[in-house]
Amino acid sequence: MNDRFKFRYFYDGKLYDVLSIDFRRKNIDFKKDEMTLIHLESEFNDKNLIQCTGLKDKNGKLIYEGDILKSSRGNTRVDFDNIEACFGVSNFLTVTPFAVLLNQEWEVIGNIYENKELLDERN
Repeated sequence: MNDRFKFRYFYDGKLYDVLSIDFRRKNIDFKKDEMTLIHLESEFNDKNLIQCTGLKDKNGKLIYEGDILKSSRGNTRVDFDNIEACFGVSNFLTVTPFAVLLNQEWEVIGNIYENKELLDERN
């Protein structure tokens, strides 16, 4: 599967890798652990659905929307910019597209769902 079509789902305070999604019926399947498959039928919240950017950090880890990245400029979060229709990093009130920042050495250090304390207060 192409990395940019991967998703995670925030459920019960944790992120899980999504196995399948049916947007029409609002069904979603994800693995809670090696032995437990979760199936949410007609109830999944698309605000808890997190898409992969298709990019990797300096360690080869996939970068997802909502991830907190560390760079020489400090910590920032990954957001989707609806106006520019692209993923980027949040700085104050704007989102700077990744394409503008390709020379950065990003490292995923957490996400806004489980590690919000890692963000600088201005983000």
